[in-house]
Amino acid sequence: MNTTTLTAKALAIKYLCTKNIIIFILSIIILASASAFSFVLGGNAEQSRHISDSLDTSKPFKDGLKLGEGRQAWVQAAESHMHLTLINSDRDNKEEMLRGFLIDNMWLSVIRLEEFIHNEDAPSENRAAASRTLAKIVGYFKKHPKKIEKPEGTNLAEEIDKGLGAKLSDDEMDAQEKDVLAQIRDKAKGPMTEMENTFDDLLHGFYRRNIKTQAVIDRLIKERHLPGNKHQFARITFWVPKSNSTSSGSDNEFEFSGIGIEVIYREGILTMNGIEYGKLTKGDVVDFRDEGDVLVNGEIRLPITKK
Repeated sequence: MNTTTLTAKALAIKYLCTKNIIIFILSIIILASASAFSFVLGGNAEQSRHISDSLDTSKPFKDGLKLGEGRQAWVQAAESHMHLTLINSDRDNKEEMLRGFLIDNMWLSVIRLEEFIHNEDAPSENRAAASRTLAKIVGYFKKHPKKIEKPEGTNLAEEIDKGLGAKLSDDEMDAQEKDVLAQIRDKAKGPMTEMENTFDDLLHGFYRRNIKTQAVIDRLIKERHLPGNKHQFARITFWVPKSNSTSSGSDNEFEFSGIGIEVIYREGILTMNGIEYGKLTKGDVVDFRDEGDVLVNGEIRLPITKK
């Protein structure tokens, strides 16, 4: 190996450490990390199914695998929600990156968590606990909607070509250095195009999963699968917020007192925080879990305005 070759390699290594090439290297790392993250959390369902099929095609194995994935999603969602609650309770906490990670964990658990709840092979107590966890997750995203944006096409090749082109236009650079940069730019074009396609496929896969997850959450919000406590008195069902509270009831009345809310149902009349909301009848379902609103049989009940 002659001196010219060694010099060329040294120059290549030198320019691989420029800012623009670092973007390329980081992209490779991100792609590898995202692929692994997608697989572990179910972002690439087709890949997961392919691996499970190649391991064992028997139904018991697949059922067991699905059950295990559901339990994992349940634990992951429960732990993330608990940690996020602890972080949010600390006003001085600045763990924004950890907060984002926990929120993503909850979001990515929604689909498999619901599947686990409806999996008859899972113990009923596990399914009930998972249902309560899912209600907390749905409640969180009802209060804090996740913004979903359609991914834009990446153009790594153009960025690298632009960056190296700027270097090549430097009149003070010697011919040998320019030759090395030109070779790097030419060699990068093909691989960059292939990587862009792979990266775009990955991003669009996450986008499709996000859309599906949002649809599940929207449906569960509509179905009122939210955190809270259920009370049945006077042949009426009362859903109240899950918080430190006291409640009592009988065949004719119901009282509930929690943080920022006081409900009284007496002599057929419903009041919340001293405001009257009219009469209730046997079989009604009353929901106070939306802050400031009263829902009766799924419809918002407006307060009675007295003249």
